[in-house]
Amino acid sequence: GQVTDFTEDKGGVTLQMQDGQAMRASQLVLATGFKEAVRPAYAFNVRSHPNYLDYPYAEKGNTFFKRVIDGPQNTPEDSALVIGTGLSAMDSAIRLLDNGYQGKITMMSRRGLMHAIYRQTADDPRERLSGEPRSESELPFTRETPQFIANLDQHKSFDDMFQSLRKEMFQRLREGYTTEEVLSHWEKYVPQVFAKYPDELAEFLLKYETAINVMRVGTTPGLADKILDAAKRGQLEIISGRIEDILPEDGNKFSVTYRPNNRHGQRVGPDRTRTYSTVVNGIGNSTKYDLPADEIKDELWSNLRRKNAYTVHELRDGVKVTENFQLVNGDGTAYDRITVVGTPVSGHMNVTAYPYPEKDGSGARLGAFTLNIQGILGGVLAMVNRQYDNMRDRQSESVAATPALSAPQQRQTPQPL
Repeated sequence: GQVTDFTEDKGGVTLQMQDGQAMRASQLVLATGFKEAVRPAYAFNVRSHPNYLDYPYAEKGNTFFKRVIDGPQNTPEDSALVIGTGLSAMDSAIRLLDNGYQGKITMMSRRGLMHAIYRQTADDPRERLSGEPRSESELPFTRETPQFIANLDQHKSFDDMFQSLRKEMFQRLREGYTTEEVLSHWEKYVPQVFAKYPDELAEFLLKYETAINVMRVGTTPGLADKILDAAKRGQLEIISGRIEDILPEDGNKFSVTYRPNNRHGQRVGPDRTRTYSTVVNGIGNSTKYDLPADEIKDELWSNLRRKNAYTVHELRDGVKVTENFQLVNGDGTAYDRITVVGTPVSGHMNVTAYPYPEKDGSGARLGAFTLNIQGILGGVLAMVNRQYDNMRDRQSESVAATPALSAPQQRQTPQPL
């Protein structure tokens, strides 16, 4: 079933279900995961068009791609626009290529940035990567405090600190390390920077989130080479531009107007218009919690937004939670029995240090990519570390109060866990 709302009282949490029934629990964990992306404003006029897919991982995705490949608009004269150049966009383009799409594919993002490729070479042992970063035993720089952190109190401004960070990053890259390896080590120091420059760092993360994510995560050669090979043979192009509007055309096609950009996202010419047979929104997860209630696609979060039942994180990337991952109400108070993990706490994990399982120490997460596995796992363990005993005691009390069931009896109403 689907939970559409909840209320908390002293005895527990009451969850409202989509079918009208209610469920009772003593503890609620909101682990809602990746939701379908918020529809971009420029796609409003084509949201119901059969040749437009607003999220490549939607339930209708399989049917959509099959219809494109098997349909009449899969000829060398046709063309497909994949919005984005990140991992979700690569998934979408590769899905078209692998299944025999004959037309030309355009991948477009504001800066045209793509993820670095893990390569395996024999020239330098520090460059031998095959899909995974090296362990810290092979990364001696991780045993040191970064210079930009060691000198944090000496920096006169956030810009001074950032220039020091930038210089140190280039030094590490020249030494043969990858941005992912460097940023993985630096993540644990984000809370210190945020404590000193909260407004400046928040603005920086909001402005450069895409660039940070692109640097943070690489792609395996097998996947990246499919994109590069298609580009070499002229079937795929990657361009920098900001889409202004998408309109349906006669003949079941699209008219796409975009502003051409350079690699810094700056305009380099007048608006241009192109025609495409198929459009896939591959910008990935962009679920937002600071939208008006009627613009939030998920019914639960929409209802919670409508009644001001949560506080949006200051980075506007998820909802505000406490150090114990307890959800913060709209009035600023924390719920006692409601905790949140996963994507909704992305903003919290950008700037907050907490114990996590894969390494000793504490750290923060720079982007949503790591939330899927490490972030959710770390969030759950961080919550359980503090609350497990309390939850176990509640469950034991509940079980003790629940009558034992014998085989002939009908199942009784479940008691709260």
